[in-house]
Formats: sequence, structure tokens, C-alpha cells
Amino acid sequence: MPAEMILKIWDVEHGACAMLAPRDPAGVLGKLAMIDCSDAVHFRPSAFIREFLGRSRLDYLFVTNADLDQLSDLEGFWENDVVIASSTRNPTPSPDELRSIKLQGGPLAADVERFLDIHQSYNRLYSNRSTST
Repeated sequence: MPAEMILKIWDVEHGACAMLAPRDPAGVLGKLAMIDCSDAVHFRPSAFIREFLGRSRLDYLFVTNADLDQLSDLEGFWENDVVIASSTRNPTPSPDELRSIKLQGGPLAADVERFLDIHQSYNRLYSNRSTST
């Protein structure tokens, strides 16, 4: 029996959250990828990974838009001791520019602060790569 790819899209009311993972013929899930990590009243992706899947690692997080609609459970990964091994986002605007933009709307939510912290060094690495080639 061949392996299959599992795609789960959750209704998080406003925002987005989808998980993609291969499952081998024995039923074992491979690396987990998540597109956005929004939550809802009765669903948190961080808790799903920790409690339902029994895992402590999300291999890839892809953030489509640095807005709370796509990030509302980001802090939950730390609360549930789930490691995010790799996170990807658009390299622009820079974390400092994004912070300035977001502060125009008022204080930043913990999830947005966490996102900015994660990507503070990302743009420096990205800039160094793009200028050295």
C-alpha cells in the first residue's frame, strides 16, 4: 500500500489553519507542515499537535500574512511545549517595519510579538544571502 498525503483544513471562523503531513502504510505520520496557525473557540492547532497527535514538534510553519487572523495560536505552541523547527514568511517588510505598522493599530498581541521575535534575525540572514550572490 503506498503512502498518502493528509491535508486537514480547519474551520477557524476567521483566518486560516491547515496541516499537511505524509502518512506511511503503517499509519505513521511524517513531518508536519502547517499553513497559518489561527485558532477558534473550540480548536487550537498547538493543542491538536500536542494532545491529539502526541507530538512536540511542528516541522514547518508557513505564514501567509503577518496578521492575528493567521497567527492567533502562535503563542500556544510555546504554552504547549511544541517546537516550531522552521518558519517561513515573506521577507518584507522587515520585523521593525512591521512592528511600526502594527503599532498604529494599538498594542501588539502576544502572538504578533512572538512572530516578530522569530523573524527578527530572518531578514538579516536573507539580506546577507541576497547581497552576497
